[in-house]
Amino acid sequence: GQLADARNLLSSTAARLEQFYQDNRNYGSTAAACGLAMPTNANFTFTCTWGGGAAPEGTNQAFVMAATGTGGTTGFTFTINQRSEQRTTAAPTGWGTAPVNCWVSRKGGAC
Repeated sequence: GQLADARNLLSSTAARLEQFYQDNRNYGSTAAACGLAMPTNANFTFTCTWGGGAAPEGTNQAFVMAATGTGGTTGFTFTINQRSEQRTTAAPTGWGTAPVNCWVSRKGGAC
């Protein structure tokens, strides 16, 4: 349930960020925060940065949002970008080999 909560918060916040983009024609005014307050959760820390990694878009025209596990979910990192590309960029031992182009939901790396 904790992993699903993180993925749901990423999805819903990405949708809100797309609405922000529609209203402002950018994903925010600072590269380290994007245009919205990030969600809070006891098991994950959420961050958002401009750029989208290797994305060809301009700085405030792309984003990568991440949920990084804390406490009992340490070792997991899930991301989503402006293209709705979902990735697991880190996973604990037994959960598959990261990075993978989906959000891992079960041990063994199943999405």
